[in-house]
Amino acid sequence: MLFSIGFQYTTITNANMLQMTYPIFVMILAPLIYREKIKKSSYVYLCIMMLSCYLVTLPKFDNINIGDVLSLVSAISAAFSVLFLKKVSKYNEGYIIVFYVMLIATIFNLPFIIKDQQLQVF
Repeated sequence: MLFSIGFQYTTITNANMLQMTYPIFVMILAPLIYREKIKKSSYVYLCIMMLSCYLVTLPKFDNINIGDVLSLVSAISAAFSVLFLKKVSKYNEGYIIVFYVMLIATIFNLPFIIKDQQLQVF
């Protein structure tokens, strides 16, 4: 939802590029959460990826674009979901994980669907 809302306040390029930085946040958060070691060369790749994202989005520092912030927060939440999915997959089957993710998403999005849809009675 953050990613979709981000489209309304920034360009599609910026929103997409910033949301697709979630692997970068996975690389940053994995050693902190799981105490995993990463190679020194990964830090070089991390810097190159961040620099290229900066060059594409070209942020302006005189004001904060709410769409860029929402897209970046979307990337961070996607990184957490990838890391938690790794943890959960050790204890549960894939179909159970997908079922509960879809169930929770349905319950969370139901108020928005009801608000936007007009029920027609025959």
